[in-house]
Parts: sequence; structure tokens; C-alpha cells
Amino acid sequence: MRDSTFARLSIVSRTAFSGQRFSLFPIGDDKRIVYILIDHGLEENWKQRIQKGIQSVKQSLRLPAPSVQFGIGKRVAQLSRLHKSFQTAQEALNIQQKTGEGEDVFYDDLHILRIISGFQDTDRLYEFMMDYLRPVIEYDQKHGGEMMKTLKVFLACNGSKQETAAKLYIVRQTLYNRLEKLEEMLGSDFMLPEKRLAIEFAIAAYEYDRPPADS
Repeated sequence: MRDSTFARLSIVSRTAFSGQRFSLFPIGDDKRIVYILIDHGLEENWKQRIQKGIQSVKQSLRLPAPSVQFGIGKRVAQLSRLHKSFQTAQEALNIQQKTGEGEDVFYDDLHILRIISGFQDTDRLYEFMMDYLRPVIEYDQKHGGEMMKTLKVFLACNGSKQETAAKLYIVRQTLYNRLEKLEEMLGSDFMLPEKRLAIEFAIAAYEYDRPPADS
């Protein structure tokens, strides 16, 4: 990164974040800039203020949406914990790049993906995922269907058929047909709490690192 570019980004960013009650200290190299933010505002709205600061930077520099991504680490109260915030910001960016999970990502908002990204035994993770999702994955591969998407949205809507159909832009009868097929593949008990939790974890694992088509 050229010195002039770094200087311009630093000036714009300091102005943007100072308006949100942060003091900003930038550190840059040829690929990235690390922002150390000292918060002078209220803890309960720090995320909203950071989001506003980021949007202000992008608007001031007229940056197209995909060109710059921000990973925001854990909020820490002591300087001795600053390294933890930096590590989690890096992890947030890594997860974002693998999953496309949002343009600007807070580590705190990644939830179950934080567990999956640190999973050391990838074979066991893959086996777990396929134990629950194999028939859905294979059905979509064979028929070019949208069973996985339907399942994910249905779970996110807490089983509301009306809301699911609206979000998928399909008529209810189409949804009923898909849900009937999902019951055949996953079992009629797939919405029971323990099994549902396992399926939701498996979906997150699938989206984090999709398995090879021939597995």
C-alpha cells in the first residue's frame, strides 16, 4: 500500500470514527490496515457506532461494496487483551471469505461458525454433517433442487409455513410438497429440539466448507 493511500485512509477513517466517539490508531502494510479503536462511548451501542463509522469511510472514499471488507474482533477492556481482539478480527475475516457471511463481520455475531472454524478433526465434522444432510445434498445435486435452501429458511422461520413461503417467493402448496419430501429424507421428527439443533449445526458446517460432490 502506498504511503499516500495509507495517509488518506487514515485521515478519512479518523474523521469517520471520531464522529462515533472512537479514537482511531491505524497500522498498515501492503495488504491490510488494522484499526485500533479506543471507545469513548456507551458499551451497549458500540456495534452500531462501528457500523456507522465503516459506512462513513466507504461513502467518503466511494468504495464499491465488495472491494473492502472489515472484520471486527472482540471488544476488550484491557490493552493486555488487545492481541485477542486482533486474532478474532482475523478469524472473522477468514470465516467471511469462506462463507460470504456478510460484507463486514463482527466476530461476536458468527456464533456457531466460530466453533466450526476451529474444528480440528475435519473428517469427523464432515461425517457428522453427512449423517444429517446426505439425502438433502444428494437430492439437490441430482435434481438441481432447492431442498437445502428450503430447509434452512424453514428452520430460520421457526417452522412458520407462511413466513417460509413468503421468503422463498413460492406458493404454499409448493412449500408443502417440499416439506413432505424433507420429512421423507430427514424423518418426521426433524423439528424436535435436539435433532433440529444438530441439523442446524450440520447446515452451518455445510455452508462453511461444502463437501466434494462425489462424496
